Amino acid sequence: MQLKTPGAYVVADDTVPDSLLGAATGMTLFLGYTEKPGQHTAAGPVLVGSIRQFEQQFGGPHAPQFSLHVEQGTLELLPTHNDQARFFLYHGLQSYFDNGGGPAFVQSTGTHADAIARGKRKEDFLDQLVALENVAGVSLIVAPDATLMDSSDACYAVWQALLDHCGAMRDRMVLVDVYGGGQPRTRHPQDDIISGSRHGLRASLHGSFLGFGAAYYPWLHFNLVDPPTITWDNLDDAALALLSEALLHALAGQSPAAAPAATETLALLFRSVAHRLPADLDNRAAQVIDTHRKLIDASPLYYRLAALLLALANQLPPGPAMAGVYARTDAQHGVWQAPANTGIVGAVAAAEEISQQDHEGLNLPPDGKAINAIRTFAGGGLLIWGARTLDGNSGDWRYVPVRRTAIMLEKTIKAAMAAHAFMPNDALRSTITAFLTVQWQHGALLGASAGDAFRVEVGTGSTMTADGIVQGTLRVSVAVALSHPAEFIQLSFEQPMQSS
Repeated sequence: MQLKTPGAYVVADDTVPDSLLGAATGMTLFLGYTEKPGQHTAAGPVLVGSIRQFEQQFGGPHAPQFSLHVEQGTLELLPTHNDQARFFLYHGLQSYFDNGGGPAFVQSTGTHADAIARGKRKEDFLDQLVALENVAGVSLIVAPDATLMDSSDACYAVWQALLDHCGAMRDRMVLVDVYGGGQPRTRHPQDDIISGSRHGLRASLHGSFLGFGAAYYPWLHFNLVDPPTITWDNLDDAALALLSEALLHALAGQSPAAAPAATETLALLFRSVAHRLPADLDNRAAQVIDTHRKLIDASPLYYRLAALLLALANQLPPGPAMAGVYARTDAQHGVWQAPANTGIVGAVAAAEEISQQDHEGLNLPPDGKAINAIRTFAGGGLLIWGARTLDGNSGDWRYVPVRRTAIMLEKTIKAAMAAHAFMPNDALRSTITAFLTVQWQHGALLGASAGDAFRVEVGTGSTMTADGIVQGTLRVSVAVALSHPAEFIQLSFEQPMQSS
């Protein structure tokens, strides 16, 4: 109250504790390769609110490239990805927005061209970690392009560094994608992608910060890529020659044979695909699509191949979509609700089907490094079926919603202590108590009464000593029941008290 004239005034202080708003929980940070380096990336991650804003800053997707081989004993052509020209960030961001994700930070780890020229390197990701420390408000980190390293060791070095980063920051989690998660498990003791001692996720990730990460398996097939953009032109040169040869071979063996004129026309079409159109050709894109449509109409072999190519182009790690599911669940139910037993928008199938026996091994392994399964159920469709962190043997931090609720509470209470450094201890206790009471009423904390759900201690005789007061350190202790009523997880806070 500003006094502008002489006189007597009565000033009544507000004794009602300030209300606190829970810290935001759905902000995701994406790491990966982009077409352009971004207009402002030198200053740190860039905030984008839509895929169009991403395109304005970082450009569009990279056209995938495929190789071909002939299935033994048949004429069927089977495609495989050329991983050197494969990137996940653009379509991963699409799946994030489709599944309910809001504005997200993006940090480019390099351009597509650079990654193709020199290879995808773990240093591209590790060099970004210092910049991430200065980004406030991040709750989740995803890095789908980390799975495109040329070895599992390089991939898991990135995931390990991100786990350690999240554990040091204590205000965010990382969603880990399995290296090779689009392939079936071999169950080989060394080479299995989950439990193998040489290449598996469980043998590769370790340390005291596993509770700040969650992993999902398998990869998923989406419907994100526009079908006309995946054609014969996405094949490498050797594959184009093989395709032309296979089409001509199938034409020669066709029964009954087509009329000579029609056969010659098809032969010319099939020979033409062996030669890539010049890059500077006028209307090149239109000619590619025109040839693609003619091939689909003329050849069952090419029709099947086109479907396989599109399916491969739409295969992505689930981490980005899961970040969107986390944001959607937070908005609809609260951060304390498990992001599970729900579908994934845009996902049409799992790359690998998981049986009940497989699921048990993923969910409750002896080492505790749980992998959350994404399964197909009869009548239920494709569902997320797990919400465990990688620290499955922990009594406190084995569940994703427990860790994320604790992060939200810590961030909120820390902000309150910083903003109310001059507040008397009783008033600060009342403010935190009022906030936790609201969280308990909403279902974030468990207990039949507020006393069973949380406790707040601050002040001399409880959290502070005379020496601490002299040193100017405010200490607050908060116990919250996140898993079971009256079974508390202890959160401790320290704040230097401001002096006048």
